Amino acid sequence: MTNPHLGVLAVSRTTVFPSQRSSQNIPTITPLSILDSKCANWAPAAAFWIYDRYHLDQFSTAQLISSLRETLDLYPHWTGEVSFVDDINALDHRYRFRRLQVKHGYSTDPGVTIITAESETSILPLLPDYTVRNVWEASQLPSAAFIPDDPLPPTVTGKSAVFVQLAHFTDAFVIGVKIAHGLSDAHTLAQFMHIWMKIHRNTPITFPPLFDPALLDQAAAGDIDSEAPNDSLLLESSLLPLLRYDYWASANGAHPFMADSIRVPDELDKAKVRPLGKPLPWHEWETAAPVSHYVVHFTGEEVHNMWLQAVGGGLSHTEHHPRLSHLDSLLAFVWILINRARVLADDDKPVHLSTILGMRGRLVPDNFVGSPAIQGGVISNGREATSAENLASIAESIRIVINSFTPNALGALLHDMAYEDTPQREWNGFFGRRHVIFTSWLRLGLYDLELVEGVKPAFASCVMPAVDGVLTMTEGLPLPHDTKTENDAWWNNGVDVSIQLNREVIEALLTDILLQKYSTRLA
Repeated sequence: MTNPHLGVLAVSRTTVFPSQRSSQNIPTITPLSILDSKCANWAPAAAFWIYDRYHLDQFSTAQLISSLRETLDLYPHWTGEVSFVDDINALDHRYRFRRLQVKHGYSTDPGVTIITAESETSILPLLPDYTVRNVWEASQLPSAAFIPDDPLPPTVTGKSAVFVQLAHFTDAFVIGVKIAHGLSDAHTLAQFMHIWMKIHRNTPITFPPLFDPALLDQAAAGDIDSEAPNDSLLLESSLLPLLRYDYWASANGAHPFMADSIRVPDELDKAKVRPLGKPLPWHEWETAAPVSHYVVHFTGEEVHNMWLQAVGGGLSHTEHHPRLSHLDSLLAFVWILINRARVLADDDKPVHLSTILGMRGRLVPDNFVGSPAIQGGVISNGREATSAENLASIAESIRIVINSFTPNALGALLHDMAYEDTPQREWNGFFGRRHVIFTSWLRLGLYDLELVEGVKPAFASCVMPAVDGVLTMTEGLPLPHDTKTENDAWWNNGVDVSIQLNREVIEALLTDILLQKYSTRLA
């Protein structure tokens, strides 16, 4: 049986603060954005980076921790306390029920928890070699070995919202980071790591982080601080392609531990809450069934060939036949594989793909710190979304959903979210037999993080919960002879597709002949 912790033992645990804490120690309470609050109960943003110790002769853990303190000068709120707002004020969208805030600059700040750990295990032999086989069982590197399992706020109060673990193995050094999702999405975490590594190497920072939650909220249409929402904006929001499951309407079939949270909270006036909506389909999610985790690596050539087939029909780029990206085609292909493995080919009932869409470039700048993300909802049916012949139409469905979130439409959606009884009530995605939730970690430069000059990770991975229907993608590990340039496509080194599904389903997927349709090498 695989050791879930690879023999990792914590050597020390401490909290760290910004190096300039004395000069920045001004008590500050910052309400987080509409979308930050929406993410309050999402799984944390988490990832780890493995470095070959053979190349780290000049490396010092103490110096790395020192540079972390200096980096926190740019993220002082990360050392503060994340919680739900103290006082409820219905006429201020920032202080409505269950909105998030962060307090920092107080003597009670929990700080960032940093753990140093050691193991006598060698882990480099466990890393995938995609030149030999394009499928890798990710459980060989259990995330529990690299990411501490401490609960995060707002689930707990007064505790750190950011954890960093520095683990020494016999042949490797691993940096693991996890952050409460209300503070950070994948983009923010990757940006933080890039800045930390630059500060550690005394390299100038040219693109400092921007922590300004109000900037995101300013993109909301209408007046979001009045007593009641704008009905026309609510209607416009309701037409957007999102799944809208109502957590409070979902008691039937739910697990006993959810009994308290799944009902309308006592703090709210039940006569004033929005009517109950569509319940979560608990019957489709076998929570007790074992979940397996595999990574399938597609080469850049294979990704390009998928795209060529998707656009090969010569369709003109119109509203109904939009210009497709390589990611549209790859995501469509993987979704088809999942639906086939779930034996939905003779099923005309709906299947759902919830794709996380970032708001950077849409509503806020690229250096925006936080979790400005929504979940777009792609819908098909089992019969259509299991046929390889439908690759182009499925890819187009994905692109049409993405394109529907224009700045005006997003303004209406933010208006709607600002008036939710609680941001965590509506679920825009789910798990189980008919659902997939997709998160992209592409174009984040995970393999560009130089711990010391010229030393990049031997492996990098995001960490997601082991749930049936979780799909993520990261850029592939550059081969030793690769020389990346700014003009290279993001898929040049291939794409690692991380798939977590019911064990029987993923076994069917890995043996599906369609998986190798675009392969130019042996599986």
